[in-house]
Amino acid sequence: MATPTSARRTGTRQRPSYEGRAVRRLLIIAVLLVVAILVGVAVALSVVDADRLREPIVSRISERLQRTVELRELELILFPLPALRLSGLRVEGSTPEAPLLEVNEARLRMAFLPLFLGRVVLRAVELDAPRVRLELDAQGRLQLPGSTEPAERASSPVADAPAREMTLAVDTVRIVDGALEVGPWRVEKLELQGRLRLDRSAEFTFEADLSELGRLREGRVDLRGVGTDALSIAARGKLEAVDLAELGQRLALEAQLAGRVDGTFEVGVEAGTLRTARLDFRARQLALASNGFELAGEAELAAVLGGAWKLDLTRSRIDWGEALRKPAGLVASFSGELGSTASLAALRDVLVRIGPNRLELELALDAATPHVRIRPVTLELEPLMQLSREPLDLGGRIELGAWEVELEPLALAGDAKLDGVTLGLQHGSVTLEGLLRAQGTRLYADDVRILAAGESATLSGSYDLVSGLARLDGGVSGVQVEALAKSFFGSSELAGLLEGRVSLRGPLSLVALEGEGQLEITDGRIRGFSLLQQILGGLAALPVLLAQLKGRDLSRYEEEEFQRLAADFRLKDGKLYMDNLTLEYRHARAQLHGTVSLTDGALALSGQVVITRELDAELADRKRGREQVIPIAGIKGTVTRPRVQLDRAALASLASVYTGQGKFFEKLEEKLGKEGAEAVGGWLDQILRGRKQEP
Repeated sequence: MATPTSARRTGTRQRPSYEGRAVRRLLIIAVLLVVAILVGVAVALSVVDADRLREPIVSRISERLQRTVELRELELILFPLPALRLSGLRVEGSTPEAPLLEVNEARLRMAFLPLFLGRVVLRAVELDAPRVRLELDAQGRLQLPGSTEPAERASSPVADAPAREMTLAVDTVRIVDGALEVGPWRVEKLELQGRLRLDRSAEFTFEADLSELGRLREGRVDLRGVGTDALSIAARGKLEAVDLAELGQRLALEAQLAGRVDGTFEVGVEAGTLRTARLDFRARQLALASNGFELAGEAELAAVLGGAWKLDLTRSRIDWGEALRKPAGLVASFSGELGSTASLAALRDVLVRIGPNRLELELALDAATPHVRIRPVTLELEPLMQLSREPLDLGGRIELGAWEVELEPLALAGDAKLDGVTLGLQHGSVTLEGLLRAQGTRLYADDVRILAAGESATLSGSYDLVSGLARLDGGVSGVQVEALAKSFFGSSELAGLLEGRVSLRGPLSLVALEGEGQLEITDGRIRGFSLLQQILGGLAALPVLLAQLKGRDLSRYEEEEFQRLAADFRLKDGKLYMDNLTLEYRHARAQLHGTVSLTDGALALSGQVVITRELDAELADRKRGREQVIPIAGIKGTVTRPRVQLDRAALASLASVYTGQGKFFEKLEEKLGKEGAEAVGGWLDQILRGRKQEP
């Protein structure tokens, strides 16, 4: 075998190695590329004319947007990379003062090789401070220019000229300090970056200020089918410090709205139809007021179209006229599942939480007759009482059956059971047990049992949800008044057995209800109250003193017990009006008329008291007495502490009758007989009272 030395000696030539041949080929290719580029530049300078490009660009944009387009200057730049610089681009809007698009300067970088074919392929678009103005129609829908392909496009000269067709593939899109107006909405300081692909898809990231409304951060949008009717949009972003007061003004809301909102959103639109949506917002320092409804505090809203949603108002305070008052801190939330469309039809199952209570609703708001179904549930009433404007001590449970509620017009159907529903009063409590039912706009109570201090009564009635009017019918039998008086008035001075009935109608308020009824109390007592002692007053001391001197004791007549109290009454303006109130004692009978207030038990009565013959004889110190009629100027005070008032004439007459006439009448009876003595006595009584004797 020959060695290298011998090869050189013999003059034999060695072939180049493989690596050497590869390097040589690369050098040749590089030289050819440089030559091609130089030739291409020369050719491009000769075949590409900026003025020739202006017409297809303007025509293409105008055709796509179906608007007049103006372009003041178009400059072609070949070094360091081919590019177009557009100045004074303007797209016609609805008015000359409001163009659809204004761009002072735009830079479009192009691919190099397609220039030899007379085509423009964009690789990058850079816009400085562009201004876009879009309009809304009468229904508030966005009007996009050029949303459909014009019918004439197939036969247009531009469409038939392949040399003018622009293949758009933008690797980089960049917008600095952009602005967008959509109706009353304005986006400023828009910063956008992204790309547009040949398959008509695009993706962008962006941030912007919402012109005194808030800030949009971490935004991203993905597009498919750009420039076609099948355009799909997927966008997401983060909203910061959205001003609700400004939002309310732009939406022309009648309600007063204030506060700040932060949160995230995701939306998906296909061919102009909302397909997906996700919201997660939190409102701080929220204030909403409308038609007597007020909400203040914090609120959280999370929703997924076609998925779950929840509105949490636990940290909010709510006032709604006289109907509702929710303090901040009481659990109050609404949640459920949404349908797949952005409409009332999307609201289906709803779970309402108030404190520990969970109320499940089935909504059909898009039905021909919108309605709500309430699933059977047992409600604890004590937490619900925090929703009442008036402080109520209410406990127990209500067992709701299945309810059907039609909304337009309002109609109810369902039943409920009162299970130990207890209403705390100032001095006691009342328990309700029985059945309720709903039909139409009315709620009915059928023989509901009312328990108070071991005593019971029955109540039936109805309440109209539309008019707010009620009708109540009730009755009691053999009820101990002492227990009831202690529960309602905090005092047990009044005692006895109560029988009665009542029929009321009107708004559910003591001062608004009207009606009538009867009552009767037997074997009763008003502790600390003696009718005779108050009637005779200071004058009663005189016959007592005289009797004591004779060894008699009249204290047995100063009794507190009465045999019967009865009256027919009318209820109006929170008062009982009575024309025939009768109060019977063993030795006296009062016949009164006037009013008794139900709010504080105040009395405003007057009438007369008739004392028995036995008492008259004892007071007048004679063997036989006769009935004496004593006028009552007024009975004031309260039900448990009445106070009797007499006029001066009555006192003078009593003093005259019971201070020396006893022996005189005994002698009259001896001479004239009983009837004659009574006739003379009556005649003298009329004279002493200042009245003439009636024939």
